[in-house]
Amino acid sequence: MFETTNDDSANALELLKRDHDAVARLFQEYDEIKDGAQDSEKENLVEQICEALTVHAKIEETIFYPDARRALHEEEGKDLLEEAAVEHQTLNDKIGSLEAAPTDAPRYDARVEVMSEYVKKHGR
Repeated sequence: MFETTNDDSANALELLKRDHDAVARLFQEYDEIKDGAQDSEKENLVEQICEALTVHAKIEETIFYPDARRALHEEEGKDLLEEAAVEHQTLNDKIGSLEAAPTDAPRYDARVEVMSEYVKKHGR
């Protein structure tokens, strides 16, 4: 899902965008099956979503954001990068909560939907 490329025309932003698109497809798949799926199907998709988001966030935190901080002047973009750091911490909390919840927990589907909306906002 999260791929690297040797193509010089592909840059980090394009890779991050593709990652966001891949996760959006997983959320869409979940939305399409949630009402009739067995718990194991839902759990499998949520595991894929959480793993993909965890890997993606780690890449952003360890590679993209440090490079962005170095490229920006001291105050330029600082607020945006700080907001992204808070978003990532919140996302990590949501991932942990969702991973710990059984699929038959009250509002499980709602938790997945909230995470989907949160990720959409982050990807804009």
